[in-house]
Amino acid sequence: MTYRPGYSRYILPLVVIAITFALSFSAVVMLQKRQDAKVKDDALHALITSSSLLNTHRLESLLTSALYNSDFEYQARVARAFVRFQNALNSWHVNPLLEFGPQATLITRRLADAKEMAGSIEPLISNLEKRSSIEQALAKVHQIGTSLNQIRHLAENRMSSIAQESNAALNRQARIQSLLGAGLIASLSAWIFLLFRRLRHFANERKRDGFNLARATAEMRHDPATGLMTQKVLIEKIEEMQSKRRDDQDLVVLYLDLVMPWTGSGSASETDHNAILAAIAERIQHQINLGTETACLGRASSSGFFVAMKMDQESETTALEVTNRLRDHIHRPVAIRSGIYPVNSIAGIAYIDQEERDPGAGLQNALLAVSEEIRTGRRHVGTYKPPMRAVAERQSGISRALLQALEQEDCLPHFQPQFNIKTGQIVGIEALARWYHPHLGWIAPAEVIPIAEQNGLIIPLERKIIETACAQVQLLPGDVDLAVNLSVPHMLHGDVAPMIEDCLNSTGLSAERLKVEVAAGRLLNTFDRVHGCLEDLRALGVTLSLDNFGTPASALSGILQYKWDEVKIDTSLTKILRDGDAGHGLIAMALTMVKTLESTALIEGIETIEQRDMLTALGCELGQGYLFGGPMAIDDLNALFFSDQPNLARMLM
Repeated sequence: MTYRPGYSRYILPLVVIAITFALSFSAVVMLQKRQDAKVKDDALHALITSSSLLNTHRLESLLTSALYNSDFEYQARVARAFVRFQNALNSWHVNPLLEFGPQATLITRRLADAKEMAGSIEPLISNLEKRSSIEQALAKVHQIGTSLNQIRHLAENRMSSIAQESNAALNRQARIQSLLGAGLIASLSAWIFLLFRRLRHFANERKRDGFNLARATAEMRHDPATGLMTQKVLIEKIEEMQSKRRDDQDLVVLYLDLVMPWTGSGSASETDHNAILAAIAERIQHQINLGTETACLGRASSSGFFVAMKMDQESETTALEVTNRLRDHIHRPVAIRSGIYPVNSIAGIAYIDQEERDPGAGLQNALLAVSEEIRTGRRHVGTYKPPMRAVAERQSGISRALLQALEQEDCLPHFQPQFNIKTGQIVGIEALARWYHPHLGWIAPAEVIPIAEQNGLIIPLERKIIETACAQVQLLPGDVDLAVNLSVPHMLHGDVAPMIEDCLNSTGLSAERLKVEVAAGRLLNTFDRVHGCLEDLRALGVTLSLDNFGTPASALSGILQYKWDEVKIDTSLTKILRDGDAGHGLIAMALTMVKTLESTALIEGIETIEQRDMLTALGCELGQGYLFGGPMAIDDLNALFFSDQPNLARMLM
């Protein structure tokens, strides 16, 4: 039988490794179960021993005798016996193993009732001169004894069941251990048998690999699409240039990130893409001093190029001028066989210090400069500055930790109340994402949301926040409305309406109580694309709210033509109230526009009593802000605004 190499050759080793790990894991589990069984057996005996010491027989006997003996010393004896019984009752606790049983609540309640009833006996014990007090105390002690007997019976039955389950699990694990051992022996035998056949194949394969190695090495040093040196080879060239640079020279790295056109899909798209890269590389080659030690060009791992060059410090030409000249040539339309394509670029400039030990640091810094241009929205030419690395490392750390935070449910909603600012009546709450990182502390939504939008986690993040908020709002008394935020990237790339419907169905919240807020600024160039999503949400019966109204972006778009149920006036307008008549006029204008849209207005960012009074005078009714309360956990919200005590908002009215 001829041996045929392929993925099948890995099956037996993987099976052996898997069974070995499973056997090891099973042994550990078995040891843990054995220890667990012993712990539970010991707990059962301890429970039986401790509960048997707690009885009311002696106290009942003394109280019965007290009916016929009114001697003071005998009454003191009864009081001492009651104190000992009460101390024993208060010190007795339910074994932690019972907390996961179905009768844990009943046991805990019965024990609490017994302790409470014991507390009610204390006044009767201090007044044993009255026969009625003795009779009442005797009746209650007898009732406590009955409850304690029931508690002991339930606890002992539950502990016995837990011990039996633990022993049964131990027996099952022993059988699994035996089966895994037999499987390991069989797999090892088959692996040894096939290993001898495989050795002959490896000898032939080694000869063939030697031939392919030389070809692979050449391909690794040059980019197949452009023929340029790869990033790894470019780092070697930079290291060489660094060693030969003079004190009066700067070593500069440029990163030219191409914004490529979409050329279709399939193999034809890749061919056109490579043709455009080759044409751009040829243009750059004509603009820099290639073939000498002063400059070199390499292909970046993405759609871009690196240029490393040495420049005299006294030269009249700066790195920025060289970069702009290269970008001018890059931005000329590229003509290839399938058509003419426009190309744009974003550039980053990084200077390499003479003391720099890592030759790849210049490439990384140039990449960071481009990332900063993209993050800030400038998208032209940026120069690396050391703070960029700290920002990039923080964003990278947040991005890596965000997925784990979602899996561990560390991202949870906090709620900010919304009020009728005239009456102080709470009319709704807004759910806002909150995340506490163990090392970075509280991370603001303004930092988390853009990162989540970039790495694609915005969809699971907002689903988690919305679903949790829909469940928690029902913990509050009454039918308080809930406002949630939806990002535009989520609306563009996710099935938002089915997700919202699923959250409502799974939590039982009615659609009429849910309000979906969309930021006005993010709708500037995307409203036509999300219009259908808004209509699908409206069909579910939820309320639609336009958030951040009053920002410049919201005024430049056609989004106000849509029928919004609510319009939230941005905090920036609330802050200018202190500017006198001008601020009042802008707020009044915004309120007039909202009224014209036949929408409800809600003011954001109310932080002072003066702002509240000014807004009330202008006719505002609904608002939210730190004057009334910031974002908080649902339990804090319930305690502060839904208890019988007067809340802060009503006190400020």
